[in-house]
Amino acid sequence: MSDPRKTPLPALIVYTSRTGRTERAVKALKTHLEWRNFETDTLKLGGGKGPGDLSRYRLIVFGGPDGGLPLVAPRPDSRLRAFIESLPSLDGRKVAAFALSPVETKRTSAAALRDLLIAKGADVVITESWSALQPDRDVADLAAECMIRVYR
Repeated sequence: MSDPRKTPLPALIVYTSRTGRTERAVKALKTHLEWRNFETDTLKLGGGKGPGDLSRYRLIVFGGPDGGLPLVAPRPDSRLRAFIESLPSLDGRKVAAFALSPVETKRTSAAALRDLLIAKGADVVITESWSALQPDRDVADLAAECMIRVYR
């Protein structure tokens, strides 16, 4: 019998980016996921391209910058929120989520993003809040946690 860890698992990162910071973090995350044996596609919302069939992905990561007032009332980016709300049921699909805040703070939209995904029936394996000032320090942790939770 072949070792299932040798066959890359399909993953998708769905994200929005306004200033390019989230896009840079997504590129790093893609690299870290691929090091952990995920075959990773990315989908930047607002580009006119749809996601196609999401059922082929074993892991879907959703992320973007905080919308709203970051220190007072952060909320998920409106494009990301609308995309998630438009999805059919995620029916137990393993997902991860991250929110990128423009400042170093514990209050981000990550919890609201997690709640949106749970309402869609997703199995949220990890939710992270990252500072846009230093997102690279958290990218590896999210990728490692995804590998642990998806491969078990």
